[in-house]
Amino acid sequence: MAAISNLNIDQGTDFEVSVSLFDKELNPFDLREYVLDANNNNNPTFQTPGTYPVIKGQIRKSFNSIKSYEFDIQVIDAINGVVVLRLPYTVSNTMKPGRYIYDIEVKSFNVVIGQPMVERILQGNILLSGNVTKLI
Repeated sequence: MAAISNLNIDQGTDFEVSVSLFDKELNPFDLREYVLDANNNNNPTFQTPGTYPVIKGQIRKSFNSIKSYEFDIQVIDAINGVVVLRLPYTVSNTMKPGRYIYDIEVKSFNVVIGQPMVERILQGNILLSGNVTKLI
């Protein structure tokens, strides 16, 4: 089960938060071999374990919303599972104020069963506050 962390983001601003990730046994999530997929263009082949894992995060209005927004994710401390989630103002400015949901998932290759595996490691709600001042 994923950890839950709710976020507050101001529309039209750069958002950044550092997050420590933990595995099911509450050990730091080892991200040393993880590939980031912020641009949604990483399509590793299932036969190549070396191309895994992939870490990705999306924001949506609801679970079945077609429109999504991508977090930029940077691994800060791979051994201790520390990442930074970023949402630039160019993205938050295009979002309508209100409530959203998000999650961060990891896709890895399970060598025991010889298949890819997806695990949700973080999820929560986002409250996007509307802005009055328009600098852009």
